[in-house]
Amino acid sequence: YLATFSGSVSPSSDASYPVSNLLTLQLNGTNIPGAAAQHVFNASGETSSQTISAIFNVTSTPATLSVNSSGGTFNLSNYSLNAYKLG
Repeated sequence: YLATFSGSVSPSSDASYPVSNLLTLQLNGTNIPGAAAQHVFNASGETSSQTISAIFNVTSTPATLSVNSSGGTFNLSNYSLNAYKLG
């Protein structure tokens, strides 16, 4: 499978700067190796486009693909998560 995520990220209104957001793709709650994007926000009102793509195997079903955000409280907008079966 190929998964792609894209979205706009901004810190919550009560953030203390600088604040770092780490987005990861997870399969069944486990990080997919190399599937991460990070941005350090330095000021209020800052927005960042964050994109992740990864190829991964699904060895059993059902399987859950998710995006995890860590490092604080962030707002996500204009986001999409797509998964494509390869082969």
